[in-house]
Amino acid sequence: MLEWQQLAPLHQQLDENYPENLRTIAEWLFVQLVEDEETAPTPERLYKLATLALRQTERLSAEEGGRNFYLGKGLRYRASLRDREMYERFSGRNYNELAREYHLTPTRVRQIMDAMTQDDLSRRQGRLNLE
Repeated sequence: MLEWQQLAPLHQQLDENYPENLRTIAEWLFVQLVEDEETAPTPERLYKLATLALRQTERLSAEEGGRNFYLGKGLRYRASLRDREMYERFSGRNYNELAREYHLTPTRVRQIMDAMTQDDLSRRQGRLNLE
């Protein structure tokens, strides 16, 4: 995580009346851009990253601003990715191993595998019309 003074290249480009919620978004975008750099960025590169963070913030504001929009944490999506990964590795006997690796209980792994198996069967078989 960047220190407050490391946000200076971004803050230098912000007007003092820049909205607080947009400032926060720009700061988080800037932090991520800096953290993704493979080497320590030069001052010129930091300025460019700050400009990019501001442009992204302005684009988000222009496209989504004025709406009552909720930004979820994506927990369900990430759990779904985890569940699919576990299902691909599932051998039918490795409940405890998967539980340890994914920090779940064996019971929870069994529930997830049962649900994934049912989904997989439904997808493969489709909806059978038995009438």
